[in-house]
Amino acid sequence: MGKSFTKEQDVIILSVGKEAQEEGTSLHIAFIKIADELDRKVSSVYGRYKRLTTSLKNGNTSALTDSEKVVLKLKALSREKERNAEKFDLYKEKFEALQKEHDILKRKHRKLQLEHQTLIDTVNKAIGEEVILGGTNIEVG
Repeated sequence: MGKSFTKEQDVIILSVGKEAQEEGTSLHIAFIKIADELDRKVSSVYGRYKRLTTSLKNGNTSALTDSEKVVLKLKALSREKERNAEKFDLYKEKFEALQKEHDILKRKHRKLQLEHQTLIDTVNKAIGEEVILGGTNIEVG
């Protein structure tokens, strides 16, 4: 028979499971990291989660004391804070990448404006010289 779960592990399992359900994440996916940390199989952690939630739904709260419930909430908040920090870093990186792309496009735009003005100046100069030299009529079409 496998080793039993500690109350601390139960708190972690319940916390991760609750977060996963709130986020709409698959429980099996959510339990991969926890199973690795607890040196357990994902199916074992998933089974323990199901047993704990069933027990709690049936009114058996003896599995968790008030202090453990507080710990559960604190751990959930801590993980949420970590996820938010990761999201912040990801959005910051995306913002910086978009900012660089914006700067590149601005430079390209300025370069194209300069080329456009150069072409206009060249055409005006050519038209002006032909008019001055009494050249032939220029057809614009």
